[in-house]
Amino acid sequence: MFRHKGFTLLELIVALSLMGLLLVILYGGLRLGIRGWDTGEQRATQLSDIQLAQDFIRRQLKQSVPVFRNDEEQGQVILFQGDEQHLTFVAPMLSYLGMGGLYVLALDRVELEGVGHLRLHWYPYRPAGEGEEDARDTLLMDNVSQVQWSYFGIGPDDDEARWYDHWDSVQQRPFLVRFSLVVRGVAWPDLIVALTD
Repeated sequence: MFRHKGFTLLELIVALSLMGLLLVILYGGLRLGIRGWDTGEQRATQLSDIQLAQDFIRRQLKQSVPVFRNDEEQGQVILFQGDEQHLTFVAPMLSYLGMGGLYVLALDRVELEGVGHLRLHWYPYRPAGEGEEDARDTLLMDNVSQVQWSYFGIGPDDDEARWYDHWDSVQQRPFLVRFSLVVRGVAWPDLIVALTD
């Protein structure tokens, strides 16, 4: 009698089991790698969005100009108002897009459908005060948990400069503006911009 050489049923089952186990391990590693890649891509996109928004804010604040408007009670007041949640100032806007000239820019946090956004509300600056009928809103960033503005300068009732959580002076702008940002519960480094006259 001739014996045929080959695999027994038991050897075949063991080999298939080991191959199945190896495929499960490889698939788990691949899924982990894909998940890590997606997470890294989301963080890179988020970092890019934050960097773009901060660069825009830095550029606009550095280019901001001290302009005045007429107020019936106080006379001529500088068009720069700020508190912890809102900042309004005047700066030139995107001349390369055909939107040259001075604009009133207002930055704040708004909540839309349960998601926080950093919003830019802007319209052309006109000395007489009109122009807000042409206002537009642009969302600069999504998933913003918190924003906070603070101002370094000499206030109307002080003799030396210090940080304020709101700016009340009607005759001058602060020396520095600090912007603090929390995105998805993570606090990002503060942005501090020096204003030039």
